[in-house]
Amino acid sequence: MMAESTADLVCDRLGVDEPCQTADETLPAVDAPERLDEAVARFDGQGDTDADVVDAGSAGATDAGAAGASD
Repeated sequence: MMAESTADLVCDRLGVDEPCQTADETLPAVDAPERLDEAVARFDGQGDTDADVVDAGSAGATDAGAAGASD
C-alpha cells in the first residue's frame, strides 16, 4: 500500500494519469535467490554516494531505539 500511495503521488505531481500497477507487478528475480541477492547488493543504499545519508539515519535510529527500549 505504501509503494502504491507513493507511486500515485509521484504520478499526480508529474501529471501522469495512469493506474498504478505496483500491487500487480512481481519483483524481479523473486524466484531466483542468487539474482535477488545480487539486486539487494547493488541497490541496498550502502554505496559511496549514500554514505552521508545512511550514516546520519543510522545514528538517529540507534538513539531512538535505545530510548524506546528503556520505556
